[in-house]
Amino acid sequence: MGRYFGTYPPKLKADIPEIEDYVRLTRLKRNGKVVVNYQNRYFNETNFFMADASLFSVFNIPLLQGNAEKVFSTPDGLVISKTEAKKLFAFENPIGKVIRVNDQHDFRVTGVMEDVPVNSHFDIDYAISFQNLEILLPGTSLDGNWGQYNYYAYALLSPQADPVRVMDKIQSIKVPLKEYTHSFEDLGLQPMSDIHFVHNRGNLKPAYNRRYLFIYGAAALGLILISLVNFVNLKTAGSSKRVKEVGVRKTLGASRIQLIGQFVSEAFLLCVVSFTLAGGLIHFYLLPYINGLFDSNISFDILVPQNLMLAILFAALLSIIAGGYIGFFVTAFSPVKALKSQIKTGSGRNVRLRDFPLGIQFLVSIILIASSLIISRQMRHISNTNLGLNPDQVVNIPLYIPVDEEKRRTLKTELRNLTDVSAVSLNSFNPGGVNWNQTVWWEGQEESESMYIISVDPDFFATLDVQLLEGDPSFIKESISQNYTYVLNESARKHLGWEQALGKQFAAFGDDSRKPISGVIQDFYYQSLHNEVKPCLLVVGDLKPSQLYLKMSAAHVPETLEKAQQKLASLLPGLPFEYTFLDEGFAELYTAEQQASKVISFYTLICILIAIFGLYGLLTFEMNERSKEIAIRRILGGSNYHIGGLLIKNLIRTAMGAGLIGIPVAWFLMENWLANFNYRLEIDLPSMLAPIVLLSTLVLLTVAIKVLTSMGHDPVMELRNVT
Repeated sequence: MGRYFGTYPPKLKADIPEIEDYVRLTRLKRNGKVVVNYQNRYFNETNFFMADASLFSVFNIPLLQGNAEKVFSTPDGLVISKTEAKKLFAFENPIGKVIRVNDQHDFRVTGVMEDVPVNSHFDIDYAISFQNLEILLPGTSLDGNWGQYNYYAYALLSPQADPVRVMDKIQSIKVPLKEYTHSFEDLGLQPMSDIHFVHNRGNLKPAYNRRYLFIYGAAALGLILISLVNFVNLKTAGSSKRVKEVGVRKTLGASRIQLIGQFVSEAFLLCVVSFTLAGGLIHFYLLPYINGLFDSNISFDILVPQNLMLAILFAALLSIIAGGYIGFFVTAFSPVKALKSQIKTGSGRNVRLRDFPLGIQFLVSIILIASSLIISRQMRHISNTNLGLNPDQVVNIPLYIPVDEEKRRTLKTELRNLTDVSAVSLNSFNPGGVNWNQTVWWEGQEESESMYIISVDPDFFATLDVQLLEGDPSFIKESISQNYTYVLNESARKHLGWEQALGKQFAAFGDDSRKPISGVIQDFYYQSLHNEVKPCLLVVGDLKPSQLYLKMSAAHVPETLEKAQQKLASLLPGLPFEYTFLDEGFAELYTAEQQASKVISFYTLICILIAIFGLYGLLTFEMNERSKEIAIRRILGGSNYHIGGLLIKNLIRTAMGAGLIGIPVAWFLMENWLANFNYRLEIDLPSMLAPIVLLSTLVLLTVAIKVLTSMGHDPVMELRNVT
């Protein structure tokens, strides 16, 4: 698969036998939605594509109605998904129905396809023939422009094909043109197996960073590990209650393997009950929350044979680890000593055996606490970053239908006259959505290069408080001739090696588009802070906009939006009214990080609670085991501080040891995560020491609570009850 291109796939199929077929895809609108009208019912639709008829065979998308070889036999043929067909036509037969798109073009339904699975890397609800390209996107070409890299293309290779050899063949192709020979050297292939996780400009859906799967998986394993350690620790701490039983069974001839098997089977029964309860909890409560958090459609049914088998295997694994460890620990005692009650599980070697699992518990907690703190700090760091523009109180209203020049002028005038609106801009800028690269020319250029391009109007700079370093707004307005002029960002000026760009010749759309630069702006983040600000060209003029920006006061936002909606309804009937605040648009660029922050914080909280409850249980067992010693110390005048010191000394040492290991691990993990950001904070020592301080404080509080709750016990009675 590659991000290529109207002209290329037919050439590749003709020249390379290993390519059996291809599919080209492009959205009807590169940015935003299209408006579908059927019998004066209007719908905003995002997933409207032009495609080759091979779409249905290459991707095995079933057609419920229509013939795959004939659905695009005419340019007005339209294939619609099952869900959309039901939404538009209810129980009517969709075939032959005519819908109007963007109030400009009519299409006739020739086929109904099965819904594309939700886990697909693209969503298609409407598909028309790719042969409509030149009609619907003026300036494009199906066979004459080898410089258009604006479409998505998929190559189906034969089963025997070697992708590396196919790529070599692709890159060796030369196309002789009038002025030069066009090379395919820059083309590449991306395996479909990588499409969900490897980011490039060719992804129809945003690629998901694979590291978050490892983060969530590691956090889940950490939670399981802490729970497992807690279970083992508490069981071994209370194993004195089972020692006599084991001693009797050993005396009667039971082997050690049989006794360990008993403990494993008991643990397995507990795991089965836990998995059953967890399955119900996930199905009815957690899955809706998870799907809402990740905007996903995950389903889970524990009774599905595959899930059930995995659950049983996982329960068996946990049972063998937990039950086997406990059984090995308990059956190691001499049966004679066990029957004479000469075994104490709360001292000596037994305590040391529990120190290691407790240390693992503390280690996982420290890593999670440190990770949670760093992720939260980085998200605050991002929110406080100077973006180079001011998105506050700017409302973004998508324009899904074309707006002619006269209506654009009227619309801006009408909206600017609203009391609480201070600025209005029509443009094609959407945070993170800048995906338009164009080969450009400039004065003194040696090699051809491409540059990001954003089309804006002259009011864009005032609306978003973008600072002009060269030129001024009035000069830019005066410079607009033949509908547009050029403004560079600061990074573009540096990249071109110019100290001053004003007046230098530049072209973005071929030789006929040469114009002098009329301004330079301070860099602003038009993509996320994961990336550095790259050279960018702003084409300023009366171009086709896809966004309407309103800068308004915070005093009467609902009333102002209602008035704006009325203006739009009168000037652009049929345009569904939608809006977002621009600062929310920037925040959405960090959805994955915000999700990670919530998930890791949740895991951290659960792990800390489990660790503290487990620690409290261990302290209870230890105080019971040392009840005689503690009672004597109290009778002799020992204070609560002294008794607490006896209990806490070993725990603090274990926490410190876990910190010495956990802090470097957390540092490494967070440095790797922060490397994903161009604009990031630096990890400092206090951030790394905070988890140790927090965990030690919680240990101290737990010990204090346990000691204070035992103050009411009469030490004399404690001595009488000790056997």
